[in-house]
Amino acid sequence: MIGKSKLRRILILGSFLLILSVVSAYPGRNVCDECGWIGLPDSRICEGCQHTLNQCLDCMYTNEVKADYCAKCGMPMAEMRVLGSIDPDLRRELRLGESARADLEIQRLQHLMQTDPENTEEYLFDLAMRHRKIKFYSRESQLWLSFLKRYPYSEKIGRVKLYASDSLRKWSYLMYEQKMFAVAADLLNESLLLNPGNDEARRWLSYTSSAMGKAGS
Repeated sequence: MIGKSKLRRILILGSFLLILSVVSAYPGRNVCDECGWIGLPDSRICEGCQHTLNQCLDCMYTNEVKADYCAKCGMPMAEMRVLGSIDPDLRRELRLGESARADLEIQRLQHLMQTDPENTEEYLFDLAMRHRKIKFYSRESQLWLSFLKRYPYSEKIGRVKLYASDSLRKWSYLMYEQKMFAVAADLLNESLLLNPGNDEARRWLSYTSSAMGKAGS
């Protein structure tokens, strides 16, 4: 049986996620949550009560209300506006924002790749690592392969090949479980091209080839 305290947390978290899903469409982001003062698109502080209107909770930079991403660190501000409207003690108690941290970082890096193209190599590497952390192997693999194509002479190329080989191998497991043996074999072969020393990929290629033979017989 769920206790009242736990139920309260679940309801609040559910409400938070619901609000978060529609917040980007909310037109009144220049309205102060504290006193209702309506600011201009370049407003930063409420003239009515001095409340901060669009503060990034990651780096604490105060942005103009029209900003969709933090001008200092690139974090998406729609989520920050929702988090900022919740009592700080409750936010810390429920650890709101932490579960969505990976998604926020991914949005931030995608934004920076568009606005700061000179450092795309660094952002692309970090973006792939974020997907590695959340175990999104198909997307991670695609990002590593994109990195290899765009930056073949990068000083990170050795690590990227190892990461790419590893993520392709793990992606192949998902294909194997769905009995998509031919796709799994292609992924494993690509994994071995990038890292011939990937013994686990070689072992699974043997399993996959055997499964393909049985499926075709």
